[in-house]
Amino acid sequence: MSTPIFTITPREITRERIYAFDTLVTTLESGKEQRRSRRTFTRTRINFIFDPDALGADEFYDFFIARKGRYEAFYLPSFQRETTVRTNYTSGYELQIISNACFSGITNENGHLIHLKNAAGEEEIGIINYLSGNDIIMLQSPLTYDYVIGDYVQIAWKARFESDDLGMEFLDDWRRAVPISFLTLPE
Repeated sequence: MSTPIFTITPREITRERIYAFDTLVTTLESGKEQRRSRRTFTRTRINFIFDPDALGADEFYDFFIARKGRYEAFYLPSFQRETTVRTNYTSGYELQIISNACFSGITNENGHLIHLKNAAGEEEIGIINYLSGNDIIMLQSPLTYDYVIGDYVQIAWKARFESDDLGMEFLDDWRRAVPISFLTLPE
């Protein structure tokens, strides 16, 4: 089964960086503690505010249930329409875009994700191998669908819901805006 893409557009988005540490603490025979840092990683907490009237309560609830709360990961687009396709793409490892300015923080790092959606509504996640020049994304593997000039390209993350519980206020009152938090997986 492939990893699903979260496609319900939020009304408002906020992001915050979270720095986390994994420390191993061992109690020695003498009673003293020995501490060892196993790793340091960062996550991004993404908070979405949805407009319940535009959301489609059933669609969101079905997506949450299908992921079993925070159990199953999914792809989360940035919803910011960072750039567009510059030349038609039909196959291959090279995707030409208008500008990679929005991807400047990931230059020479592979494994970052992009979300693409074409006019037919087909969408997928691509994995960046590296950025070439000012306007070319080299992909780790070819994309499935065709993209034409003007189709959107945006950053994406692999994420999980932050909680296993939507909360009763979420389920009971669809008339007001509802915040939902996601955590990106460690980088």
